Amino acid sequence: MSSDLLRARIMVSHVDPSVDAEAVLSELRHNVRRLRRGLARRVRLRAVPRLDFRWDDRSDYVQRLQTLIAQGLESTEKGTK
Repeated sequence: MSSDLLRARIMVSHVDPSVDAEAVLSELRHNVRRLRRGLARRVRLRAVPRLDFRWDDRSDYVQRLQTLIAQGLESTEKGTK
């Protein structure tokens, strides 16, 4: 949220790495008016913030790290046998 509560950046990700990030963001942006109306009914604010959707690629980074760690452990185990 911005300091004046007029903008909200929403980081989006998905557990399936094959999901098309641009398609997801496009769908969210297409429905932003409906999302803001729903938010207005549930949240007591002077103004409903503008919603800015961004893809959060940290989950991709974590997935890559987990794969590398698993590969490293596997090669270490093979070396000790």
